[in-house]
Amino acid sequence: MTATTFPGEPVSVPRARHWMLAALNTAGVPVPEERRAAALLLCSEAATNAVLHTGSAGTCFRVRLHAFPGRIRVEVEDGGGPTRPVLVTAAPADEHGRGLGLIDHYADEWGPRATGPGIYYVLTWDARSVTA
Repeated sequence: MTATTFPGEPVSVPRARHWMLAALNTAGVPVPEERRAAALLLCSEAATNAVLHTGSAGTCFRVRLHAFPGRIRVEVEDGGGPTRPVLVTAAPADEHGRGLGLIDHYADEWGPRATGPGIYYVLTWDARSVTA
């Protein structure tokens, strides 16, 4: 497991994505390119939600990567909010409401963290089909 903390501000979203890329590159587990791309996109979405919709705004949020052959689990721990994360359907003109939809689409599993505020997502693949 590897983790780091970011300031709860918009500039931290690309920093979290770049950190995720570096963490995936050094995790010692080969990750297929399409799963790697999904991990980066979903990290951006979860970090954006932490900055815009939780008590992390102006404080901080934490990203954790757990990597195993054929599986990664990412947790974005945030400052919490008045409600738990809820999947909504955004109208075409809506400015918000698509982040969890992307997470729901690309992740094999996702939901609120069991041990505190934030979300987790899991991406899986056939570990036998990927070489280092």
